[in-house]
Amino acid sequence: MVMAHDGDLDHINHLYESAIDRAKKSIAPQHKLEDWNEGGKYRYRKGAIATSGSSVALNGANGRIFEDNVTRVPGCTFENDVHGDDLPHVPAVLTGLLEEWPTLEFSKSERQVSLDGGPSFARMSMCSGKVTLDEYHQYCTSGQADHDIAPLYVFDPDILKSKSTTNSFPTPPCFSKDAMACIDGSQYRPLPPAWLLVGAARSGTPIHDHPMTVAWNALLVGCKLWCCLPPDVDESVLLLNLDDDEGDNISSDNAGSQCDDFDLSAIEWFHQCEELPGDARIIVQRPGE
Repeated sequence: MVMAHDGDLDHINHLYESAIDRAKKSIAPQHKLEDWNEGGKYRYRKGAIATSGSSVALNGANGRIFEDNVTRVPGCTFENDVHGDDLPHVPAVLTGLLEEWPTLEFSKSERQVSLDGGPSFARMSMCSGKVTLDEYHQYCTSGQADHDIAPLYVFDPDILKSKSTTNSFPTPPCFSKDAMACIDGSQYRPLPPAWLLVGAARSGTPIHDHPMTVAWNALLVGCKLWCCLPPDVDESVLLLNLDDDEGDNISSDNAGSQCDDFDLSAIEWFHQCEELPGDARIIVQRPGE
């Protein structure tokens, strides 16, 4: 049994926090650490998130409630469809495909994982900050993530590359034949094909598209809110920062503000989005889906 005095715990907490702080500085070196949290100059609307059945409510802000409007399809429907020819051509939720997956566990180690997310000024931060899983766990449980206006989350491709992990979490048959695997690592598909995501409440991936790929996401723990929009959606709905027509005239004095106005974090987008088009798909994803 190992015991620690209060002073030792303070020292341990400092080490964990400093690891996250170093990651934040690596992700957005032009910003102060206080800019990441609610005590800084960036006043994002922060309210509690409540989940109930097929809905997610964002308290505060405009009090939005997002209702799931996607039909669940039993995964066994596509058991023999190894090429995915009969899969839905719109965002969908398949059930029953993860029943043989075990609880995801990783032994403690000093191997680092990549981070993503954060406020709008940290956009394009993928893999530029790293911590160990223990350090990220401490970030979540110590309250530090609660004070960040948009928490960081683990977004790591390397931890899933071990053979034991691949064998424990087999790809569902309907996704098993990847016709684009031959271009992995090329300019057309530069990113790794599989990622581990672990996130605190309010963390999430900002708005993005998949021009060359079709993504599938399996949830093991927690609840995840999605908004999927059709390809022809009006760009105003996306709330992108598209007013950079005079980018050549940006001076060093206002370069920081240009970066600050980059695309919104996921949680802020959900707070700010107004009426969505009728063909928008809202998904409240639950474990096992």
